[in-house]
Amino acid sequence: MQRSLTSLFASLFLIALPRMAACAEPESFPTSISRYVAIDNVCAWPNLVTLRDGTIAAIIHNRPSHGGMEGEVECWASDDGALWERRGRPAPNDPHTVRMNVAAGLAKNGDLLVLCSGWTDLRQPERPKQPAFRDSILRSWVCRSSDSGRTWMQLKEFPAPDAGWTEHIPFGPIFVGDDGALHASCYGGEWLAPTVNFKTKGYTAWHFRSDDDGRTWQRTSLIGPKHNETSLFPLGGKRWLAAARIDAVELFRSDDDGATWQGPQRVTERNEINAHLLRLKDGRL
Repeated sequence: MQRSLTSLFASLFLIALPRMAACAEPESFPTSISRYVAIDNVCAWPNLVTLRDGTIAAIIHNRPSHGGMEGEVECWASDDGALWERRGRPAPNDPHTVRMNVAAGLAKNGDLLVLCSGWTDLRQPERPKQPAFRDSILRSWVCRSSDSGRTWMQLKEFPAPDAGWTEHIPFGPIFVGDDGALHASCYGGEWLAPTVNFKTKGYTAWHFRSDDDGRTWQRTSLIGPKHNETSLFPLGGKRWLAAARIDAVELFRSDDDGATWQGPQRVTERNEINAHLLRLKDGRL
């Protein structure tokens, strides 16, 4: 009798097993990732901007070198991020220079903006010739396109650095704040021995602001005293975050549209750099 009951329970279990499996939660797998060679034979450092028509613009450095040869930045575009076409040249380089360091974003009127600096290979009068394309940092240009990156104009004016400091080096995104101003970040360094070489004592990151839709800019505040490449992010209202590079990534916060900053808060391990902040569809950063 016991053997019969055991066989009955075993049979019922085997009959119910497929139904139990069907009711179980399906196992989830990560979405597959497709990889493309988007733009070949370039160093790139892409800075991505979504245009108002949904097109993705990529502002890239167009040479296969870390700024060690003549080169410039280009604007490429894609509808879906897979296939790309070259559209224009935001900052054509002068002879013996390389244009490579950028901040990019949209103006209030929808124009595509690029702030661009770089390096020169021309010997500076105050010091001996330096390694290739490391003689001095170039003054930033304000580059603007009204046709989605196809044609560009350059305003070759930007705030001058303090005495004894390098030119300002733009980095990261440009955002329109709720205050109507444009916000960006730049960094620079104090020369260590300007009559000897191009080295600096370190770097400092600043907040920059434009009140005329990106035509002119002002340095408004210090973000990180020992930091360099910094990405801004608007939280809404007067609140901003800045993810700044040092030997890791550190966060700074502003509650007054970048006039003052609090921090830092270290958020990564050493050498986990750089950061770019974005908001997901569910609201998370």
